[in-house]
Amino acid sequence: MILKHHIATKNLKNNDTSEYDMTANAYSNHYTGFRIKSGMTKESVSSLGEGRSPATRGVIGYYIRFITAVCAILIISTQAMATECAKANGTEIKGNNGVVYCKSNRAMNWWTALGWCQSIGKTSFRYPEDCRCVGTGCPETTANCPNLAGVGGNEHIWTSTPSGPSSAYYVNLSSGYIPNNYRYYGNPYALCY
Repeated sequence: MILKHHIATKNLKNNDTSEYDMTANAYSNHYTGFRIKSGMTKESVSSLGEGRSPATRGVIGYYIRFITAVCAILIISTQAMATECAKANGTEIKGNNGVVYCKSNRAMNWWTALGWCQSIGKTSFRYPEDCRCVGTGCPETTANCPNLAGVGGNEHIWTSTPSGPSSAYYVNLSSGYIPNNYRYYGNPYALCY
């Protein structure tokens, strides 16, 4: 299979637009030895295009800008979640499925827990949907909620799922088991994502 890239360049002198087809082989010839490493200086990045065609220099610049933007977005979104959770008086915990959740730092009843999650623009933890765990981080357990088994101490978090007209399910962060209790019960914490 031949991979083709279409690179459009514009000649500013005569307003002519040319299009180049480059196969994967030609691409690799242009990029021999090109690697992005941490610690590269501005000068070493700008020297990557020396001696190459304008189209190739444009592609190199594009990929450098793209990789830089992706890294910046990942860093900013991670910091935003941590800051957002801490500002709301919460603590981040990571589920066994890799999802990072925000847990309230104080216990509350069911209605207050749902309101706390909504006030920070998050969704309350749901049972059974969010309890599923697939992947290498999932523990071997018979618990109802393997996603949260062993991710915390002997604390409970409310789920948004009612278990009856005046009760709801909550999850033990140590065992992953799910009992239920009256919604006015004030010992569990809120958990959102």
